[in-house]
Amino acid sequence: MELHPPPLQPFLLLLLLLQLLLLPAVPETGGSWQCPRIPYATSCDFDVEYLVPSFSAGRPVQAVATYEGVREGSAVFVATRNRLHVLGPDLQPVESLATGPAGAPGCQTCAACGPGPHGPPGDTDAQVLVLEPVLPALISCGSSLRGRCFLHELEPRGTALHLAPPVCLFSAHHNHPEDCPDCVASPLGTLVTVVEQGHASYFYVASSLDSAVAASFSPRSVSIRRLKADASGFAPGFAALSVVPEHLASYRIEYVYSFRAGAFVYFLTVQPANVVDAPGALHTRLVRLSAVETDLGDYRELVLDCRFAPKRRRRAAHEGAQPYPVLQAAHAAPVGRRLATELSIAEGQEVLFGVFSASRDSGPGVDPNSVVCAFPVDLLDTLIEQGVERCCEPPVHPGLRRGLDFFQLPSFCPDPPGLVVPSPKTSCRHFPLLVSSSLLRVDLFNGLLGPAQVTALHVTRLDNVTVAHMGTADGRILQVELARSLNYLLYVSNFSLGSNGQPVHRDVSRLGDHLLFASGDQVPIQGPGCHHFLTCGRCLRAQRFMGCGWCGGMCGRQKECPGSWQQDHCPPELTKFSPHSGPLRGSTRLTLCGSNFYLHPPGLVPEGTHQVTVGQSPCRLLLKGNSNLSQVPRKDFVEELECELEPLGTQEAGPANISLTVTNMPLGKHFRVDGTSMLRGFSFMEPVLTAVQPLFGPRAGGTCLTLEGQGLSVGTSRAVLVNGTECLLKRVSEGQLLCTTPPGAATARVPIRLQVGGADVPGSWNFHYQEDPIMLGISPNCGYTGSHVTIHGQHLTSVWHLVLSFHDGRRAVENRQCEGQLPEQHWCRLPEYVVRGPQGWVTGNLSAQGDGAAGFTLPGFRFLPPPHPPSMDLVALKPEEHAVKFEYIGLGAVADCVDVNVTVGGESCQHELRGDVIVCPLPPSLQLGKDGAPLQVCVDGGCHILGKVVRPGLEGVPQSTLLGVLLALLLLVAVLATILVFSYHQRKQLVLSPNLDDLASLDRTTGAMPLPLLRSSSDYRNGLGHFGVVYHGEYTDEAQNQIH
Repeated sequence: MELHPPPLQPFLLLLLLLQLLLLPAVPETGGSWQCPRIPYATSCDFDVEYLVPSFSAGRPVQAVATYEGVREGSAVFVATRNRLHVLGPDLQPVESLATGPAGAPGCQTCAACGPGPHGPPGDTDAQVLVLEPVLPALISCGSSLRGRCFLHELEPRGTALHLAPPVCLFSAHHNHPEDCPDCVASPLGTLVTVVEQGHASYFYVASSLDSAVAASFSPRSVSIRRLKADASGFAPGFAALSVVPEHLASYRIEYVYSFRAGAFVYFLTVQPANVVDAPGALHTRLVRLSAVETDLGDYRELVLDCRFAPKRRRRAAHEGAQPYPVLQAAHAAPVGRRLATELSIAEGQEVLFGVFSASRDSGPGVDPNSVVCAFPVDLLDTLIEQGVERCCEPPVHPGLRRGLDFFQLPSFCPDPPGLVVPSPKTSCRHFPLLVSSSLLRVDLFNGLLGPAQVTALHVTRLDNVTVAHMGTADGRILQVELARSLNYLLYVSNFSLGSNGQPVHRDVSRLGDHLLFASGDQVPIQGPGCHHFLTCGRCLRAQRFMGCGWCGGMCGRQKECPGSWQQDHCPPELTKFSPHSGPLRGSTRLTLCGSNFYLHPPGLVPEGTHQVTVGQSPCRLLLKGNSNLSQVPRKDFVEELECELEPLGTQEAGPANISLTVTNMPLGKHFRVDGTSMLRGFSFMEPVLTAVQPLFGPRAGGTCLTLEGQGLSVGTSRAVLVNGTECLLKRVSEGQLLCTTPPGAATARVPIRLQVGGADVPGSWNFHYQEDPIMLGISPNCGYTGSHVTIHGQHLTSVWHLVLSFHDGRRAVENRQCEGQLPEQHWCRLPEYVVRGPQGWVTGNLSAQGDGAAGFTLPGFRFLPPPHPPSMDLVALKPEEHAVKFEYIGLGAVADCVDVNVTVGGESCQHELRGDVIVCPLPPSLQLGKDGAPLQVCVDGGCHILGKVVRPGLEGVPQSTLLGVLLALLLLVAVLATILVFSYHQRKQLVLSPNLDDLASLDRTTGAMPLPLLRSSSDYRNGLGHFGVVYHGEYTDEAQNQIH
């Protein structure tokens, strides 16, 4: 146990006093719609906060002691670092004493030892706080001043107890480093039990040691010290055992709990299981010393083995059970009759209870985190005596070791330890011994503590009930009845000591009918109360020692109740019911859920004790299935009543209350049931039928009939009758009923009737039975999602719904999109299906089913991916082109499965399909205007306009380009005109020449072509063609002919 808090993190004190009224306690005993089970936890609220008086100590509590005097009064002593507080029984501060730091001027206990240095300075952590019964006096020992103790006599002053000036139990001239009888406490932890023998007080002391502590004034591990009569210290020459020096560094013994029972004093330890492998694995031991003889010759140790084993394996708990070897807290107390019977011991016998964990630092990963085992003290003594017999009485098993090698030299039974010389006067029994066997026990709670990490334990016997009061690592107190036979935790309470969540201190003290736990920063003076019980039944089933009673709508103690408070009866409690509505005409079977409907034996309702009323109408209790009580009430439970509701003629439609009244019930085990419970939420309704469809179907039946209206789901029973035969209901809702028609005897029109609660709902509807459909085939044998197939057969119009399904061998998909008015054929769309086959299609069975039809299956149906239109725009036609060519993705694969039609400008073209490419010749009569003509492709009736077919013209040439071309042409005309004019003047000069031969010779020599004479501007013309500029002109040749 860590006694030193971390630096700069102050801790505060919390002491809880739980009232323990010593009164007897009694534990709680434990249509298609089912009442929801009520978790038992909902009857308690363990998060209820209790407002209690508090005392703030300002530091962690290190030790608590109580004194209850007959005349002097009572007091509570609380020790913290450097301070000892005295409180009255009401936890009001009386006085405070400074116990440190050692060497400080204000240390009141230090001053009691006289002047001069008494040891190294330092804080005083409380190690021992016990009562000396002879004087009486309080004994306190701290970690400073080499572990010396102080005696504080109790002095009544007025109405409170005070402490006389402290007496230092230390004699300077009698104590030396190698022999210090007055050095008692170890800073690593010390336990003390005071035993009164005659007029002397003997201190049974157990201290944890290590090498550093052992080197300071020779402390002892286990010792028995007598307090001197003059209170000047302890008598020298006391009996003691200590861990031998070679094992001090590795073999650490932690002393957890100490108590006296009968002729012995006991210590409980946690220590290494093997001295050779120390520190290694740990286990728990019981140490026993004689309370009569003050030597240690009767020192005995016994290993305590606590395990968790489910109940089904408890008979072989040693095989496969999970060990919990580390003791966390313990307490010894007499047990009540109920637990004593389960442990096969006498009532009132002392039993040692221990809380164990799987390891010293057991965390949330272990389940359960803590277990509780019970060890009868008489059984412990018996096992110890048997161990002594095995060691000391012949025949002794060879190799049986005496043990305790960390205290004494190794030896074998029956020899005394190592260096002790045997003699006839020396008995084997007069030496310390580790009993060779161990005592194994299993968890009393069967693992139900779960994740709770228990850090403190105190057990009380309350008449025939034994209650464990446990503190946890998160600052909560669990009060649970101890019993082996329960498969649940029977809580008295479960509450928090505060919001700080600090662990509850291991030490627990009792003052009268109160317990004191230490944790956090508050000291409640009261027990938790009864407010955490939320229901009357749970309140009155609580243990009687708690003093709980029912006060109107809450559980509390009598002094807390301003009104009527009682402990003998509870009213019934309605929690739910079904159905929530019923017909105004007709009957309804009503199921009521809740608690306190009856007492044991479960399910028996005496005649005339229960009355159920809905609105103004009575509800008659049904004898069969009156109740349904859970056989495991601690996990969840429910009680049920069923009754038949038949509204009176005076009952009006609308909301109504449900009431349950119980009177004249006999007294049960805990209380009697008496009173009335009421719930709102029921309604009387008048069902209305407004529509029925379809009104026809095949004679074989199987048509899904839909009835629509209001209030169709009211009540608990309804029936649809077709010609008096029930139509099997498939779905029921407030506005709609679905049922499947039965077969008809012949083709005829028959009546349809709706009954709710056995009464007819007004309405006149007829159903026409027609000839049964016959399905003969399906075409085509391929398709894709959404494409059409045709169902061929006879009398297909008798079917209200056709269902088309495709099954690929692993999964099936279906579609109900079918239509048709011809009795020989219907058209259906293929269901949605994703093709993932590597070959581009999937083969399977295509089936068609209809109302009353035998159905038809087409094997080998090819399911293909759907085709997709092109995503790019059409390319403009060239002047010489007279056909449109484009790609339609996937169309080639499905062309045999669907109809394909291509039109341009609304006129069909005789298209040709080349794979996925469509070639569409333009119809001769088609006129492509300047805006072109739309191209439309229809696949299986689904049409897409892919764009417009256009033939490009000037209209498509940009204006800037035209201007540039015109300017270039005009420049070219000007150049040609200049050349022509120049050529004309040259020719004229040659004509006027007298020597024409010379002219001809000139022509031949130059190779020039004779140019005709061009006329003036009227002799030539130019014009603009479709693709450019065309020039026109006239000239006169040598024969005077005009040529264009």
